[in-house]
Amino acid sequence: MTSSTNTVSSSTTIIDAPQQHLYTFIFLHGFGESGDHWIWLPEELHEDTRMQNVKFILPTAAERRVTLWSKEGKVINAWFDIPTWNDIVWNENDEAGMLEAVTWLDGLVGEEIGSGIPAQRILVGGFSQGGSLALLAGLVGQHSHHLGGIFALSAYLPMIERAREMVKERARSSSCTDLPFLMCHGNADPRVKWNWGDRSQEALNEMGYTGVDFKTYRGLFHDVCQAEVDDLKEWWIQLARPESNTADNVPNSAQLG
Repeated sequence: MTSSTNTVSSSTTIIDAPQQHLYTFIFLHGFGESGDHWIWLPEELHEDTRMQNVKFILPTAAERRVTLWSKEGKVINAWFDIPTWNDIVWNENDEAGMLEAVTWLDGLVGEEIGSGIPAQRILVGGFSQGGSLALLAGLVGQHSHHLGGIFALSAYLPMIERAREMVKERARSSSCTDLPFLMCHGNADPRVKWNWGDRSQEALNEMGYTGVDFKTYRGLFHDVCQAEVDDLKEWWIQLARPESNTADNVPNSAQLG
């Protein structure tokens, strides 16, 4: 199912859970892609009976002119602007655009909560620029302290210093330093360099987050491999396992194996 959205996202593809909807994954695509580019992921994950209670939301970013390609006049699906590609972790970023995207993502999470899915059963993640947005939302988003987890494939944490300030400010009233993070990165990535991801996970650790799992895949370029998909699936299953003993029994013992 596809629905229209707003200035941040042009459309949203929804892959319903084959069984009772108990969890939601929001997956944000990479720069220049679309949500439909990633339909294969929920299709593959749904083949595992342990993941058939998961609904997938695959938004598509709105088209925008990106500074990096402004001379070429390209209009590309992007969650925020990219001023430069050189050491992007530390250089000036499109802070206003990023925070606008975080606010939009907060709304998407809020819709799922309003439909009856608790925040702790909602995971947000993505690939490349989408993974970067997910990481930022995990730190400064409205629902970040209650989400079930954040995952980022071949991504980096943008506006690190500003995010650090915002996390510090929010910690005065509330904190969730045990929020689970899964970061997966190929050590041969020529676009979003491995050391950008490594610096990002170090920054998360410095901010006090204790649930950061950073995995490296030898020889992997700016892409996703089967080992990553398997690691993502097992990570979610481990997060869901403690809930199997609750009154809701989510997911049930047969699904958890």
